[in-house]
Amino acid sequence: VVGAGAVGLRKVRGLRGAGAHVTVIEPSPSASLRDLAAADRDVAVVARPFAAGDTAGALLVYACTAAGDVNEAVAADAARTGALCCRADRGRGSDFMAGAVLRRGEVCVAVSTS
Repeated sequence: VVGAGAVGLRKVRGLRGAGAHVTVIEPSPSASLRDLAAADRDVAVVARPFAAGDTAGALLVYACTAAGDVNEAVAADAARTGALCCRADRGRGSDFMAGAVLRRGEVCVAVSTS
C-alpha cells in the first residue's frame, strides 16, 4: 500500500483482515499506522516516499496517495514488476477496482458501480 491516509489505512486493515502480509510506504506515518504496525508483525511500514522498484515481489498494490503523479508512478512500477494495481484516485493504470465493503458479524456486503 503506497500512501496511508484514511483510504490507505482502510486498505491496510482490509488486507490484514484477509490474512495478507502488508508493506506500507508512507513518508509521514500517522500514529494510527504506527500503532497498527506495532501491534501486528505482518504490517511493515517504510517511512519514505515511493521509489521505483518498490512493487517488486508484491502480488497486489494499492496506490492511495493524494498525488496523481505518484499514483501513476506506482501503477507503472506495478505493471513493470508484474503486480496488480488499484489506484484509489481512479486514474488510468488500475488493473482492478475494490468496491465498498460492509461487514457485520458473518454478513459481508460489497457494492460497486459501473
